[in-house]
Amino acid sequence: MLPRYTSPTSGCRFGSSRSHRFAATRRTAIVGLVAIAAAAAGGGTAPAAGTAACPTARELVRLPHQRPLAGDVDGDGRPDRSFLVVDRRAPERCRFFLVALTETGPHATALHSRFLPRTAAALSVPGAPPSLDLLADIDRAPGAEAVVRLTQGASVSGAAVYTFRAGAFRPLPIVGSPAGLFQYNGGATILSGVDCLDGRRSGAVVQILGGELGSSGTRWRVERDVFVTRSGRFVRTTRTVRSFRGSFEQLVRAVPAASGAPFRSCHVAG
Repeated sequence: MLPRYTSPTSGCRFGSSRSHRFAATRRTAIVGLVAIAAAAAGGGTAPAAGTAACPTARELVRLPHQRPLAGDVDGDGRPDRSFLVVDRRAPERCRFFLVALTETGPHATALHSRFLPRTAAALSVPGAPPSLDLLADIDRAPGAEAVVRLTQGASVSGAAVYTFRAGAFRPLPIVGSPAGLFQYNGGATILSGVDCLDGRRSGAVVQILGGELGSSGTRWRVERDVFVTRSGRFVRTTRTVRSFRGSFEQLVRAVPAASGAPFRSCHVAG
């Protein structure tokens, strides 16, 4: 949000009309320079009062939004309703929100990511990210995490994970992942899947990536990374790379997380 600039005033009094005209001209010049500086810094003039305000949680609830997902996110043992909403009229810094409807009322958190769309055309594509794809019990703390899809390729999706704490969704950065996202929805020749390593609230996630070697459909490269939650982030602890011989179906039976829906073993809603 650019600052709102007002015309500076001079508390001096001049003894002639010429002095008054000089002061007025000087004030006009200063205001003009300030406006030019503001335009250079922000790509335009400063917005009028009230036009750059971010929406409140109660305003967002009334906007069109995704179907809410039911699941306890605040850890009180009672079901909440969570959804993602886009306010196209809001400033870019607060255009995308995760909203949780809990027993204490609606809570809205603005999302910030380099992957979020910045053009109206990108927002108009049906099914395009961002999207709250599911809720899953991932970390050890009570309350489900929100899995938000931020990228979508021809088949592979990329998602960030948010946990609800102190009335707001907070991102869990993924340390050691090249894209900073968990990937899933691989195709017939692309391995891309993610799941909780030992079921719900294990605090550990396994990411499987890789693909077909050659064109026979029987040789595969499998990359297996394990992440654990530490101090509000996912940290990669182990990485193994191996080859697998067999059909795609045999591979999926041997490595279930390599394909299919994300976080299947700790899925809550979505």
